[in-house]
This record gives sequence, structure tokens and C-alpha cells, in this order.
Amino acid sequence: MSNEKEKQLVAKEAVKLVTEGMIVGIGSGSTAAIFIEELKKHVYNKNLKIACIATSLASKSLIEKAIPLIDESLQSQIDITFDGADRLDPKTLHLIKGGGGALLREKLVAKSSKENVVLVDSSKLSSPLEGFPLAIEIVKFGYAATIARIEHLGYKGVLRKKENRPAESDNGNYIFDITFNEGIKNPLKDHNILKNTLGVIETGFFLDTATKAYVAYPNGKIEILEKP
Repeated sequence: MSNEKEKQLVAKEAVKLVTEGMIVGIGSGSTAAIFIEELKKHVYNKNLKIACIATSLASKSLIEKAIPLIDESLQSQIDITFDGADRLDPKTLHLIKGGGGALLREKLVAKSSKENVVLVDSSKLSSPLEGFPLAIEIVKFGYAATIARIEHLGYKGVLRKKENRPAESDNGNYIFDITFNEGIKNPLKDHNILKNTLGVIETGFFLDTATKAYVAYPNGKIEILEKP
């Protein structure tokens, strides 16, 4: 079974959590795009009245003509948020996110949600977290000096590029991708060090947001993991 089929499986199962009157957060990336299509069908078939908040401009464009969107000031608490992940530690539900560059918005929405459901295929499982760069969102002004401070701390990485120019997040910031040569034994320590570095806005460590994870396997099995 392809990864796309696995994503469809978890989307079809997880969308059942959406009920009448909910405010629903929607993440970013390929898994979120599949979930949005399932959500549209679910809302239509069940005749639900819900509202959404999207974590990226791409997700917003897929939702806005089908489901009402709430104000982006996040004054309202979100009932449940669905998002993918680049890596998921099944033992702790710690995540690495940010491959799509929307980590800051994703974390803002996650922190405003009563429940956060992560949708992944089994290839994203990793304990400890490893095998995917850690995205760091940094301010554009003085970015070279910020990168120098990060590297001085012992971290190695590259400034993300798009068409030979620094790639920008939806908030107009730059993304610096850090590579860890070994498994990340203490993600909280690394998060705190990086977050306290001048010029760093946010890290791609999501360590206390996920409350539940839906994991799809090639044989069609879906495993539901709960926060320890």
C-alpha cells in the first residue's frame, strides 16, 4: 500500500471525530490536504455546521469556499486540530514538524486547541526522533548572524532555498534546517537552547501538543496512540 493510501486511511478514520458546532484546526502539507477533502465530504454528508482555522495559506485556499473560517486572531478556543508530522515518536508523541515551513502557525493553532490529533503513515515513526531535518524559523533581519549563533552552539544545517533564493514562511520569515547525525536523545533540551537563541522565532519540535495519533500501516491497519 502506498503512503498516499495510508494517509487516506487515517484521514477517513480521524474525520469521524468532527461533530456539530466544532471549531476545527487544519494543519499543512500533503496529509492535511487529504484530510481536508475527507472533512468536506464528512460535513456535507452529515450536514454539519462547523468552522475552521488553517495553519497555512495553502490549506486555507482548500477550505475557504467549502467551510467557514474563524478570525485568525485565535480569540476562540479550538475544539480539535488535525495535522501531519515529519516524524513521530510513538512512545512519547513528540513530533518534528516544519517540512512545509508552516511550523510557527501550526504551533500557534496547536497551543490554542483542546485536542490535537496527528495523522501519519508508519514511515514517519521514529524513536528517538531522527531521519528528518529540524526546521527553525528565524527572523529575516540579521539572519546570517542568527545562523552564526546557531552554529556556534554546535548545530549544523542549511538555509532553506526556493528557486535559488531563501525560502520564506507564510509569515515572511526564513527557515534554517538543522541536521542531527544521531537520534535526538533530549529534544526538550535542544528546543530550549535554540528557542533562547537571539533571532530564532520557533523550532520544529512539537513536544507537548499531540494528544492522539492515528498511524496507518501498509497492511491497512490503523493504530491509535494516546498521549502517555
